[in-house]
Amino acid sequence: MFLEGLQKSIAASVATVDRVLNRRAPVRQATAQRILKAAQELQYYASPLLRSYIQTLRIPVRCAILLQRRTTAFYQTLASALRQKAHARPEIGADLIIEFVDAVNSTAVADRIRNVSPQVDALAVVALDHPHISQAIGEAAERGVRTVALVSDLSSEEKYDYVGIDKRSAGRTAAWFLTRLARKNTGTIGVITGSHRYLCQESRESGFRKTFEILALEFGLLNTILRSG
Repeated sequence: MFLEGLQKSIAASVATVDRVLNRRAPVRQATAQRILKAAQELQYYASPLLRSYIQTLRIPVRCAILLQRRTTAFYQTLASALRQKAHARPEIGADLIIEFVDAVNSTAVADRIRNVSPQVDALAVVALDHPHISQAIGEAAERGVRTVALVSDLSSEEKYDYVGIDKRSAGRTAAWFLTRLARKNTGTIGVITGSHRYLCQESRESGFRKTFEILALEFGLLNTILRSG
C-alpha cells in the first residue's frame, strides 16, 4: 500500500519507487529526491535512512546543452570546451548531451526544449528571447528541470540562471578601445550588431552607446545596422 501511495504522490511507476527504496538499479537524481520528499511527507518510518542513502548516490546528472548552428566555429569550440571540462571534473558526475539546433527560430528551439527536457535533470540553452522559449522553459520547470541561459540571457521568470559574460561591460569595453585607438576624438562611427532578439546583442549596444554619452566625445554614432532579424 505504501508503494502505491508513494507512486501516486510523485507520478512515478511502482518499479521506480521500489528501485529507490530497496537500493536496486539507479534512477535519476531528481526522481530520487522527489521520492524522498514524498516519503517524508507520508511519514515513512525509514525516511532518515533513505535520505542518507540518496545523499551517497553518485548518479550522473544528465545535462542537455542546446547550442546553435553546427557549422559555426564558436559553437564547435564551446561544445569542445564543455566536454573537456566535464571530463576533467568526474566528481561532478555530469553526463552531457550536446545538441546543435540549426534552425534557430523560436518555434524550433522551443520544440527541442520540450523534446529533450523529459530526458534530463538540467538544461542549458542558447536562444533568442521569445514567449515560445519562455513557455517551453516553464514546462520544463514543472518537471523539475532547471534551465540555464547560456551566452545570451533570457527574460523568462522560470529561467534558473545565466552563464556568460556581462554584455553591457563588453559593450563599454569595445567603446573604450575605440576611443583609445582613434587618432582624434571626433568622427563618425558605424554600429553593426546581430539581432536584438538576443538580449546579449541589445545589452552590448546599450553599453557601447552609453559609454560615448558619458565620455561626451565628439563622435557621431550612426543608426545600428542589424546583420539579421
